[in-house]
Amino acid sequence: MSDQKIYEYQSDWFQSFQEFLEKKKINREDKFSIKVNIIESNQTLEELGKRFKNEIEVIKSKEDFFYTIKIKNKKGFEKFLYVDTNSKKSRFWIIHNIEFKKEVKTDIEKIFQNSYKQDSIYLTKEAMEYYRSEVSSYSLGLGIKFDNKFTSKSIDSTDSDKTFKDGGFTLRFWTKYPESTNNLIKSFNKIDFPINYNSVNCVFEDEDHEILMKEDLYSNGVITVQKGKDLKTHTDFVNKIRNDYSKKMDIVESNRIDWENFEGDLFYIKFKNEYNPKTLIENLNKNYEDFKIHAIFMYSNDNNYQFHCVDGHTGSKFYLTASKEGLQINLSKKSCGNIIFRLYSNLQQFLDPDIELYINNDKLKWD
Repeated sequence: MSDQKIYEYQSDWFQSFQEFLEKKKINREDKFSIKVNIIESNQTLEELGKRFKNEIEVIKSKEDFFYTIKIKNKKGFEKFLYVDTNSKKSRFWIIHNIEFKKEVKTDIEKIFQNSYKQDSIYLTKEAMEYYRSEVSSYSLGLGIKFDNKFTSKSIDSTDSDKTFKDGGFTLRFWTKYPESTNNLIKSFNKIDFPINYNSVNCVFEDEDHEILMKEDLYSNGVITVQKGKDLKTHTDFVNKIRNDYSKKMDIVESNRIDWENFEGDLFYIKFKNEYNPKTLIENLNKNYEDFKIHAIFMYSNDNNYQFHCVDGHTGSKFYLTASKEGLQINLSKKSCGNIIFRLYSNLQQFLDPDIELYINNDKLKWD
């Protein structure tokens, strides 16, 4: 947008976006709504800027954690992103923008999420439910997305044999009353309808029940403001998500295997149903765009299949054992912990939302 500029301090950016929030009548369809991407990186923003020097310009502010990014194109038009890295060593960046949604989405995915050493965050079903029901004042809607790419049914099974989990669907639900959303989820649970949140609506109120912010949180770390009047409520929510994810990542990475010091534990993704382990991993490889994992078969033993895997995000290597009951993951000390969240959350979407993640024998909880 032509009225955007470079900010020397994050407080200047904050004031500008607060004024934008007050002036604009923002809603879900507004092409210039406030949007956020929380991403995971294994390099500095300056290093990323050098690799994409022909496409972006990284401009440092007077604070070492806040940057302006100018995105170039062939016509010379520049799109502006504002990046909060939290600290020089932080792997989790918050990218703010008020650009045209469709155009900036492509740029962010290409440069900040899907390039080498760059990744999304992956909010699990448990995390999404936590933010919907425990963090926000209430929720006025949700999006459910499920696409079974690892079906356990035979290809010759009849329609009467099939359940919701053998197909794929997208459902978006919006209402005026929070009770309607809660009742819908309760009804879905009664009929074993696979609930995997693609998005949840979060509403925040003050003590007098006046709405401060309405925004949509997506499982890939995207937050889109619907409407509101208090940007601090929005930034507090975004920062909480980043901090929560960082803490969970610390738990995962503190349990990576350190053979030199004989420390660490195995990660286990437990299935509710049984699956053909070899076929499951073959399908995982076919869906590399989602999982970013190359799994190379090594050997099998007592219905356990051993795989040597390469993480396409960083190039690190790890081992995976697949059985009918679940997946056992052995992460080395140098592996990126985001492998676990990427694998787990995508299996929730493409296999079964009711799978569970354990570190050693302890189930990983989000709250």
